[in-house]
Amino acid sequence: MTAEGLHFLYAFASLLVICALTTLTCCLVSGEPIRLKTFMKVFGILWLVLIINIFTLDMDSPLKMIFAVLGILASYLLIYRFRGRKLILRTFTAMAIEFGGDMFTGFAFLNLFDSQTVAAMRYMTAPSTILLQAVCGGSMVCFAMLYRMILAFFQHRRINLHLGYLLRPAFLMGIVCMVYVNAFRHATQTDQVLRFQQMLPDFIIAFLLLVIGVTYVLQDIRAYKQAEENKSLQHQQELQNIILQDTRVFRHNISILLYGFQGTLLSGDLDAIKAYYENMTTACQMINNENVSALQRVPSAAVSTLLLHKVHAASEEKLPMFITVDEDIRWFGFKDEEMVQVLGILLDNAMEAARESAAPFVSFEARNVEDALSITIRNTCGGEEMPVFTSEMASSKEGHEGLGLKSLRKIIKKHNHILFNLYTRGRYVEASLMIYKG
Repeated sequence: MTAEGLHFLYAFASLLVICALTTLTCCLVSGEPIRLKTFMKVFGILWLVLIINIFTLDMDSPLKMIFAVLGILASYLLIYRFRGRKLILRTFTAMAIEFGGDMFTGFAFLNLFDSQTVAAMRYMTAPSTILLQAVCGGSMVCFAMLYRMILAFFQHRRINLHLGYLLRPAFLMGIVCMVYVNAFRHATQTDQVLRFQQMLPDFIIAFLLLVIGVTYVLQDIRAYKQAEENKSLQHQQELQNIILQDTRVFRHNISILLYGFQGTLLSGDLDAIKAYYENMTTACQMINNENVSALQRVPSAAVSTLLLHKVHAASEEKLPMFITVDEDIRWFGFKDEEMVQVLGILLDNAMEAARESAAPFVSFEARNVEDALSITIRNTCGGEEMPVFTSEMASSKEGHEGLGLKSLRKIIKKHNHILFNLYTRGRYVEASLMIYKG
């Protein structure tokens, strides 16, 4: 076989190896399944780049690296099904991983072989080029797997969004610092007259990177604010849809009740008319548009969702429940998840006690007071004897110990700016939570 034929065979075999490993790397970065079509796209583009670099350009031509980078970028654009920002991020990540694998392999092989041998392997003109491409591709796959592991770690803890906002500007700031250090290190070795002239390009690069980092920060701040606004608008839309559905059901039910009330009136039985009227009054209390307005004033989507769930559950049980919330309320250092736990326990207890009452009633009030937030949950309870609560938040009345109050006490004890009281007032049981400004 001629030298050209062997050269072609080395290049073809090496290209198969590096294309397979590059395809695997891209699929690991994107999370997409490996397909033969994806491999063929990578193979076609890299084969075209190889032909241009080996058979058209000289070994020392600076255009070789340009064509190689353009080929890699083109393969990513064809491989990934993402568009817009996701495509840019995946492409940048894959290029960084490929660059890291290439640099790692280059340093390793330069310690094992001389530079001319490594150059021949790199440009697929030597039999051992397959070894170089296999090690390079294997390094890329290892880096891609490490990237997926780190990404899964952060996503599992739900901090990848906020961390992503910091990574890009922090990375650019690191590069700026490296450019400055390198510039000053070389500046001390040059004449003072030529120092500024030699350092000017480094200063320009550092300044441009600094500008890019600032624009990234501003862009991420706007994106975060927009995401929060969209989440709030979506939550409000869900509230409106639920209350609209409840209103339609209520209109249907009340129309049936009116027909029945007409028949009861014609019967002339006063006791039956009175009983039917009380039933209609209770049914009318199930729909309360003020609850929707109050839920929209709750600053936390998690707490608002909890209250909405409780209102919906009370409506299904025909348990009157009323919510009142002031404008601009704040938790003052109390975490959303803690507030959800506390309110969930108190509302469950209130609804459980109110079900036993002859006149069931539950209300939730969140009001701004002087440098504090006052939350009051009020409910009726059954039986002739009202419960008496001890300092341990337990009822002296059998069956009214209060579910979850021990857990609530543990949460409250973590904060020294929160006071909790549970007491009876008339025919109501009131749970009062005062959150002071810390």
